[in-house]
Amino acid sequence: MTPEDNVAAQKLLEKAVAIDPDYAQALAVLAASHVFGTNLGWEDKAISVPVAERAAMAAIRADGEDPWAHLALAGVYVHLGRFEDALAEFEQALSLNPNFSLAQRLLRLGALLRGALAGRRQRGPPRIAAQPARSVLRDL
Repeated sequence: MTPEDNVAAQKLLEKAVAIDPDYAQALAVLAASHVFGTNLGWEDKAISVPVAERAAMAAIRADGEDPWAHLALAGVYVHLGRFEDALAEFEQALSLNPNFSLAQRLLRLGALLRGALAGRRQRGPPRIAAQPARSVLRDL
């Protein structure tokens, strides 16, 4: 997928939502596409994250049992620094579809990051080492 592909998909999803404003799947995938674009640096976080949040929340209002809506909201929460809320949304996505492999991977990654961040807070700021690669791994 390219940035242009992502924009083209967003335009099609926006057309679908214009036809049916309660089309939960279109709203959820639209939100996820903005999170994806932000993750890859294709979109300005200050613009795309609020758009993604509105679309994800609208998707959940339209169909609270759509796992993609909860996955997209989790991605929004990651960008907002609301990690516990993000993990809860990843878990909700998995409770709705236990076979949702993307949610499984992102939940595991989130749990790993939570542990790494907690360890960093306990140890204090990272130390500068002669071997930077080992330093990065040690300080995670």
